[in-house]
Amino acid sequence: MKFNYQALMFWFSVFQFICTVVVALYVRRVAKQKAAETRFQKIEANIEQLATTEDLDSLQKTTTENLSAVSEEVAGRCQAHQLRTSKIEAEASALRIELAHLPNQRQFEALNASISKLNGELQKTAGRLEGINRAVDLMNEHLINQSKEGKST
Repeated sequence: MKFNYQALMFWFSVFQFICTVVVALYVRRVAKQKAAETRFQKIEANIEQLATTEDLDSLQKTTTENLSAVSEEVAGRCQAHQLRTSKIEAEASALRIELAHLPNQRQFEALNASISKLNGELQKTAGRLEGINRAVDLMNEHLINQSKEGKST
């Protein structure tokens, strides 16, 4: 019996090719399963790490307490701001009242004209007083001269 070596090599190559394809498919399937298994393990780990309801309740309580403290602080600041604002408004009202009582431009001009008129009248009075003063000096001098004449005679 004579072996057909070439035919045997052909069929061995075909068998080897089929085995290689089967092994490749098997390796691919195992790799996919391993990848899926790894993803599931990661998801399970993440689920375990997720907050439980107790954690959520404590977080909500802490957040509520912090929010209360912050809102009280803001309310205090708002009250202080309202007090300052009302004080400033009262001072502004007082200033408006004072400004309403101050003289305006026309009143200043009238006052200036009145002072100028008064100054002119004072100058006239000063001139008259100088004349009267001079007359009194002359009368005194005349009286002094008469008294000297009366004593000498």
